[in-house]
Amino acid sequence: MNAPVLYSFEANDYPLNPGLRLLEASAGTGKTFALAHIVLRLLTERQLKLRQLLVVTFTDAAAAELRNRISDRLAAALAAFEAIEQLRTPTTPDSILAEWIERYSKNLEHRHRWTGYLLEALGGLDHADITTIHGFCHRTLCRQALSSGGSFKPILEENSQERISQIVHDYWQEQILQLPSEDIEGLLNAKLNISSLARILHQLDQRPNLQLPESPEPTDLEGELEPVFRSELRHRLRCFKELWHQDSQELEQKLRSYAASWRARGAKNISPFYVTQSRRKYFDEVDHWLASESDPGYGSVRRLETLGSFLHPGVFCRVARRCGEQSPSLPVSKLQKAVANLWDGPAELAWRHAVHHCWKQLQKQRYQDGVMTFAELLLKLDLVRQKTSWLSSLRNRYRVALIDEFQDTDPVQWRLMQTIFAESSEHLLLVVGDPKQAIYQFRGGDLSTYFAAREQVHRCDFLVKNFRASTPLVEGLNAFMAPGMRRSQLAIPEVTPQSDIRPIKCLESHPLELILLDTKNIEDGTSLPSCTTMSECIPELVARRAVQLLENNKHLTLQDLCVLVSTHRQAEEIQSALAHVDLPSRLTRQGDILASEAAAILQYFLNALAYPNEGSCLRLLAISPLLEWNLEELKQADENGRLSQLSEQMYRWRRLIPQIGLLGCLNGFLDGRVFANFSRRNHLLSDVQQCAQLVQLAMYEQGLSTTAAMSWLQRQRRYPKYPAHHSRQPRSDIAEYAISVVTIHHSKGLEYPIVFCPYLWQAPPAEHGPIWCQSKDANGNTHLTLALNTDWGKGYLARVDSEEQRCKESERLAYVALTRAKQMVILFWGHAVNQEKNPLVNWLFSGKDCGLLLKEQSSTHLQEILEKRNVPISLRKASSLPLQSHWRPPLLHGKPALGPVPERTLDYCWGHGSYSAWVDKDRDLNGGDAGLQDRGSGRNGWATSSLQCNLYPPDGEDCWNTQGPLGEFPRGASAGECLHRILEHLPFESPSRTPNALDLIHRELARAGLKAEWAIAVQKGLDLILTTPLLLPGNEFKQSLADLSEGQLLRELKFNLPVAHHGSPLRAADVAACFCQDPNHSFAAEYANQVASLSFISRGFLTGSIDLIICDRDESHNSRWWVLDWKSNWIGVRDSTGIVLACGPRHYSRPAMEAQMLQHHYPLQAHLYLVALHRYLSWRLANYQPGKNLGGYVCAFLRGMPGKINLSRKLITMPGVFAEPAPVKRILALDNLLQKGR
Repeated sequence: MNAPVLYSFEANDYPLNPGLRLLEASAGTGKTFALAHIVLRLLTERQLKLRQLLVVTFTDAAAAELRNRISDRLAAALAAFEAIEQLRTPTTPDSILAEWIERYSKNLEHRHRWTGYLLEALGGLDHADITTIHGFCHRTLCRQALSSGGSFKPILEENSQERISQIVHDYWQEQILQLPSEDIEGLLNAKLNISSLARILHQLDQRPNLQLPESPEPTDLEGELEPVFRSELRHRLRCFKELWHQDSQELEQKLRSYAASWRARGAKNISPFYVTQSRRKYFDEVDHWLASESDPGYGSVRRLETLGSFLHPGVFCRVARRCGEQSPSLPVSKLQKAVANLWDGPAELAWRHAVHHCWKQLQKQRYQDGVMTFAELLLKLDLVRQKTSWLSSLRNRYRVALIDEFQDTDPVQWRLMQTIFAESSEHLLLVVGDPKQAIYQFRGGDLSTYFAAREQVHRCDFLVKNFRASTPLVEGLNAFMAPGMRRSQLAIPEVTPQSDIRPIKCLESHPLELILLDTKNIEDGTSLPSCTTMSECIPELVARRAVQLLENNKHLTLQDLCVLVSTHRQAEEIQSALAHVDLPSRLTRQGDILASEAAAILQYFLNALAYPNEGSCLRLLAISPLLEWNLEELKQADENGRLSQLSEQMYRWRRLIPQIGLLGCLNGFLDGRVFANFSRRNHLLSDVQQCAQLVQLAMYEQGLSTTAAMSWLQRQRRYPKYPAHHSRQPRSDIAEYAISVVTIHHSKGLEYPIVFCPYLWQAPPAEHGPIWCQSKDANGNTHLTLALNTDWGKGYLARVDSEEQRCKESERLAYVALTRAKQMVILFWGHAVNQEKNPLVNWLFSGKDCGLLLKEQSSTHLQEILEKRNVPISLRKASSLPLQSHWRPPLLHGKPALGPVPERTLDYCWGHGSYSAWVDKDRDLNGGDAGLQDRGSGRNGWATSSLQCNLYPPDGEDCWNTQGPLGEFPRGASAGECLHRILEHLPFESPSRTPNALDLIHRELARAGLKAEWAIAVQKGLDLILTTPLLLPGNEFKQSLADLSEGQLLRELKFNLPVAHHGSPLRAADVAACFCQDPNHSFAAEYANQVASLSFISRGFLTGSIDLIICDRDESHNSRWWVLDWKSNWIGVRDSTGIVLACGPRHYSRPAMEAQMLQHHYPLQAHLYLVALHRYLSWRLANYQPGKNLGGYVCAFLRGMPGKINLSRKLITMPGVFAEPAPVKRILALDNLLQKGR
């Protein structure tokens, strides 16, 4: 294909016809603005519907911002058209829109028709496909579920850390710890451990195009590690022995010869190959070791340090390169390679086996659980992209695709978009990106994919007008970055300033400033300091310069300042220094609040609530920041009774949790003194309260007791989520009146008036392997290389390639950092040991090689170079900054005034409600956790009542078993949850006794704290549950769950129904009135009186989760849809002492189940679920008719289902299955009530 035609972007003349095009936008040049304007033109000039547009960007936050910008653009154009219609002069936010309005508004027909298009687009904007690439894949798989037989709602695993950690621990227990202790010692010495293995697996899991490291030799990676490891170790040892006896003397002589040669050429450092010192002792050590060890373990090999520190080929190659040899050749190649094979080979084999085994187990578990990751979403859609039905469906749905942040795409993403849109002559695919801002390589971003696509585009337009920064700053950055990115081989084009931002009125003459760290050692020619030493002074210098800026410029505010860092440790040091001078700061990050110090503090409180009589829990709470007892107070607490008082206090708060919640208990527990101390500790109080809110929400949604909530928080702290959901990001860091401290990666898309970049003088940190990303195949997949030693062979090549890639990305990170500023950039420069590959060197020293002489790095020489290049920059020595002083906020002027008086009281009815919450209003809340546990309401619909019943023979039959396999299974919320989770993830069509099912059962039993012996009973019970005919009323449906295909099932449908948004709050009597509809159906007028006796008042949202939805036919449009809810209620017979005598299908007659239904208000739950299903089908099923498609509800009582039976005799009902058809009039009335209120 010919090279693309290059243009300067013109917003109103950009062609909208089909084709593949690229829009290349430097930082601050308005690419989001350009995309919003293109959407406006597509909706009007091309008359496309909003649903025909796919807009994809990199993050959820970017998608939300882009949606808002598009909304503003459409609204501005609509307002202009309406002004013209009313004979008013239109006002527009910019000249581009004004020109567009002027061009097209004169045509009355166009104006009227386009006004309608804009109104329609604005009305549907919330449902438009403006999303991330993963969001697009997820929506597509959901939409294609009916036609493909796939899941209606693929479950995404957003955080895999807990799963990966468990798999790694299992592997360590089952494989590594089965090795002899000698071998384990050797593997630990070779850096194979649990944390490093988990890190590698997480890296593999994030990037869909990574391929597992291949073995250079045929090795059994499927079997157990121990026999393979021992066999390989002995084989490598035999090879080494043979070659050692044969070639060791030759190796000794040649090493001496090389050392003499290097010394003769003037090499100073040839350690460890000295000429004058005898090397014979190293060879003697090996001879002695071989003679004394008949069958050494790997630990013995690794303890013989001579192999790794002297004889290893990596040592020779490292010294040879130090002495000037670019491609050193091994003097005795076979023997030295045998040394490497013996020293590194067994560990590399174990690494390869571990990664292969754990990766397969990870995929297996996800398949069993029915979940997938974001990377697997891409791969799944990539596998079906060539299917004609899928391809035509997507091409028919979308006419245009706009892909933002294209520089961070990966080969799989590009393959998808290329196949769907670029290979079609009827579609427009516009990709927008900037290769200078490609900074997400660790997430799979691949710049080579960008350049490969760039070669294929028909047209490339450039955005070169900067709308972000002031004119002086733009001119300064243009000159400063003129050398471009030498390593990345990217030019940095000059941009034209277009912003009307005024420069800061400060003492400095230039908005680009360089603070020189201590350079005395460079000036006098002494040795360079370490990077750590040089970095120690930076936080204080940042604080001093920040105070100086704020004091000298009264118009500056704290939120005008931002400090960009590379690591969270740097951020913490900067925050500490700012706090020392009384400057508030906030860390803008995606960290998990449940992994913070605040969560650990709350853990002490929860532990004491769960175990208020446990002395250790009480003592930890006492010395925590919540109480702040000192050691003397703690020692006297037993004698003076304070510990007992604290125990009674915790019992009291525990009983109050159901009434006032965990947050209310926490706030009541803290006294005023502790509140004041917390307030001085930089957001700690706010963070603890946020953690309490999250735990409280989990207790509500999952029905957790205090003890279960304590365990839940422990798990969340052990496996934090990254990136954290917005609800789990620290809200204390959202405070506006503070200096922002941001990592450069997270600063993408942000902008600040003044930006500090104090760490760009540091070289990027080196990777340590042992698994490296290296070669690519024809499909763009990156193959991993396994190498422990990085000084020779493939390990050296992998390390060099990794260093080069990291240096390239550090250049791009530096570009992103400098272009965040609107008015001023403050850089720091210092030169420390091994920091020559930092990104600033190229820009400061005019593109010279990074290996500069010390004299060339002096401040005098640097100033000469910058002046010669006419770079407008101010150089300031660190010693010239004023001594540290404390910041004082400016005084507020004016008289204090009262705010407006509220005209109405707060609506306390508003909030999230649920069936459980409605029913629980009438329960006794003073029973604490015991009551919760007895109810077993851990999830919607779960109950564990022990109501004893009479023996009702179902339908006159007395042949049913009196004892079922689950009759004696433990009762309670935890046991019920265990069965629920198994059924949630178990494939119904496969037998419960398969290895996968057994793994699932054992895992969930262990998770619930139940003994493994229950697995047999659970297996038998599952067989009965899955094979019981459901006998759905109203049709001839006699199938069991095992007879249904996965396409007929929808598991775990979560819903949020709006409640009374436009009317008065709902009361129980309003809901009860709906049950009087359809009097011929069950649970009518009499049950309505029972509902009316409830005392709930609700407005806001009704939340819940439907266990299972069944489609009774393969043809979705002609089928009926049923709600099914699992019930673990126990119905059976006990003796006078309470001992269980029997519990089986015979006891689960319809009258017995109906009694349970009434006792627990299951009919109310079932009707609410049917309303949710009704709304879901009305949105998702074409030509939906409630009377035709809404089936009804089924309560599956798990302990009473009899299994496969002979249906030759006609049965009206089935034990353990309570099925009712949908009372359509009642459901529609309830739906109307929830929507409109009373």
